[in-house]
Amino acid sequence: MKVQAQVALPLPIEQAFALMADLDRWLPEVDESVLSVTRVNDAELGIGAIWTERVKAPVRPMEFRIEFTEYNPPHRMTIATIGPILHGTGVTSFESVGDDETVVRFELDISPRGLGFLLLPIMGSRLRDTEQARFDEVKRLVERGQLVPPPD
Repeated sequence: MKVQAQVALPLPIEQAFALMADLDRWLPEVDESVLSVTRVNDAELGIGAIWTERVKAPVRPMEFRIEFTEYNPPHRMTIATIGPILHGTGVTSFESVGDDETVVRFELDISPRGLGFLLLPIMGSRLRDTEQARFDEVKRLVERGQLVPPPD
């Protein structure tokens, strides 16, 4: 199943990329179901950087492992994610549409694991809405100055 999201951020491409690559900076801020995003290794930000994402779930929190598998600043990055009920690959691409605006496109290709086969029909539309809502919230917070790219 593919999930897509897109947003135009009022940032130069380098800043948009730096912000979106810093997962623990923005992800917990834009999605209340995300309990935490924690960097679990000492790799530099780029290929091999790994995080653990904890999200709310009906019975108990679920953990997902997120790892950069491609890192090509400021144009493209790819993550591999694996969790108890799904795994997938997410590609984020960045396109400058002016000095101070960047279109960010995200495509997540997910496959169910275990009980995920039963839950995917229910989760599918929710995931689509969640990803777009995350990107819309990033834009809102950037516009308000509440979410800023990391310093150079």
